[in-house]
Amino acid sequence: MNIKVELHKRKVKYGSGESAAYWTLRWFGTDGKRYSESLGRVGVVTKNAAESARRAKEQAFGSGTLRRDRPVPMTWTQFVAHDIEMVRGTVKPNTIQAIQHAAAHAEKAWGGGVHLTSIGPAHIGRLKAYLLDTAQVSETTIGKTLRMIRAMLNRALRESRIDRNPLAGARLPKTPSRAKRIYSPDETLAMRAVASMEWWRTFILLAETTGLRKGELLSLHWSDIDFERRTVRVVGKRAGTFSVAGKGEFPIIAWSPKSYEQRVLPIPDTAVTALAKMQSESDGSPYVFLSLDRLGHLKSELQRKGRLGPNYELANNLKARFDLIQNNARKLLAKERKVNVDQVPWAMGSIHDLRRTYGTRMARVVPMHVLKEFMGHAKIQTTQEYYLAAETQDADRAREALAAMTTECAKPDARSGRISDAFGPTEPESGEIRRHAKSNKPRNYRGLRKRGGRDSNPQPPDRQSGTLTN
Repeated sequence: MNIKVELHKRKVKYGSGESAAYWTLRWFGTDGKRYSESLGRVGVVTKNAAESARRAKEQAFGSGTLRRDRPVPMTWTQFVAHDIEMVRGTVKPNTIQAIQHAAAHAEKAWGGGVHLTSIGPAHIGRLKAYLLDTAQVSETTIGKTLRMIRAMLNRALRESRIDRNPLAGARLPKTPSRAKRIYSPDETLAMRAVASMEWWRTFILLAETTGLRKGELLSLHWSDIDFERRTVRVVGKRAGTFSVAGKGEFPIIAWSPKSYEQRVLPIPDTAVTALAKMQSESDGSPYVFLSLDRLGHLKSELQRKGRLGPNYELANNLKARFDLIQNNARKLLAKERKVNVDQVPWAMGSIHDLRRTYGTRMARVVPMHVLKEFMGHAKIQTTQEYYLAAETQDADRAREALAAMTTECAKPDARSGRISDAFGPTEPESGEIRRHAKSNKPRNYRGLRKRGGRDSNPQPPDRQSGTLTN
């Protein structure tokens, strides 16, 4: 589509009586309004330079890389409030909170009155300097803040509030990967053995055999468990209430999975048995891991605050109690192995590490696309990390194979010092080849005769000397 951009001389008369002329570009927007842009004073900006700018603008309009309409002026503070209202209800409350934190950093670095259309590379550099020098946050927070600001500006670009995103294509700080804590079967068995409550024994067992996130476990209802088919369903919950005879009314907490999609996972017989035992001892709560007492406390919080915060814990002191279980499990392993506790290596992990343990174990059992569905990942690249972690377990096997190769090469009866001998023959030898190999004599090739009665091909290299023999 050809969009015509005109070049004009715009005359300006100052209060002192002097006048000047400026090169000005003019064009019509999609809304029918006429827009203009000043290029500079005539004489300072040459006509050739102004004409080049006109052609560049016209080409940008025609290719769609530049919008013809001028964005509505909006300050950073106004845009943040607008952006939060636009994404509210489509993203998790934690994401809203992350937008607010990133926007607060940007407001301190730029000022809330900066116009959205004026934000450029210089502002991005100023934000980085503020995060490094003034706020002194970690590299992880810097990367997270810049990625959030970039996403916000992308939404502004889609709404035609800016012409380009200054963070598009910018290199962001890379977050160093953390070491993942993968529990061994002995360790999780020891944790379940030392747990004093059936609640914790079932919680750990279900976490390591389903890979459910902490929020998914705590939001699990008894109706999500299919004891006959031995499956557990992860599905969102609507806010509501339920009543228990003689105990009153209790709330159902609104919740949705991270991926916003329902999924069904298989569970082993051990988990089915543990869940059946817990259900027989249930106090009437529809939740698997939230008792009526805890729901009563949540009811009081809802009445007092109106809603629960995005990071509100549905169960109290989970981390402290899980750490205590890990310490006791380490002592149990030391007792069984008849060694001191210090001799039992145990890196303290988190509840989420039980999910990582499940992913690493299952990566050796099911295909990647199946594990992606089981774990509820939005991208298969996230699932791939568990396959890479599982493959590292092959290091011991590879190390043993390499040790066997080098040990065999070091034996006096090894055939030679060549690399090919260290890895063995590439194909089985026939009886004739084995006889020649034992006698160490050159092979005799039939049917290949040279004119004059001599062999047309030289004999193969001697196995010991590596030289050609006639």
